[in-house]
Amino acid sequence: RVSIPAFTRSGWYVSQWSPTSASQLPSTIEQDMTMPAHNLSFKATWTLGTYTVILDANGGSVDPASKTVIYTWQYGGVPTPWRIGYTFAGWYFSEDEEDNAYGTRLTSDTVKVPGNHTLYAKWQALDYTVTFDANGGDLETGSKTVTYLSRYGDLPIPVKPGHTFHGWYLSEDGNGNGTGTQVQEDSIVDIP
Repeated sequence: RVSIPAFTRSGWYVSQWSPTSASQLPSTIEQDMTMPAHNLSFKATWTLGTYTVILDANGGSVDPASKTVIYTWQYGGVPTPWRIGYTFAGWYFSEDEEDNAYGTRLTSDTVKVPGNHTLYAKWQALDYTVTFDANGGDLETGSKTVTYLSRYGDLPIPVKPGHTFHGWYLSEDGNGNGTGTQVQEDSIVDIP
């Protein structure tokens, strides 16, 4: 019986063993073949590995969510994910959900990982301008910048003679009175 040695090459695999001389038989070598009475010399045929890349949108959406790639070839256009209230900040090879620390960013379109792997989307929360309508009162600050899914933080307090300020609201009743959801300093910006 023939014992085929185990050769390794990162990102490649041996797809076939072929004789180095055209006059040698057999034309390929198999694990369970019987050795002939003379010496044989074979060479390995190496084939690039084909791998699956999982695209983890990390709270967003992406289509497709995986793709097949070939080692050292191009990724072939990794799709751009989307997420409400965020802008996409790139694909990364690792992600730590606890402190949002990411590893190496995908900057080359060439597949350099010799195996199945995952790419993680990194997101940057969008900033929005909040405009304050004092409904006839006076304000020192008429607007501020807030970040999606963060706290509103310090809110201005309007002054209107003969009136007591009761808070900021996301809508009004048509008579100049705030109504609906009240926004406080600890409220989360959840309107993208």
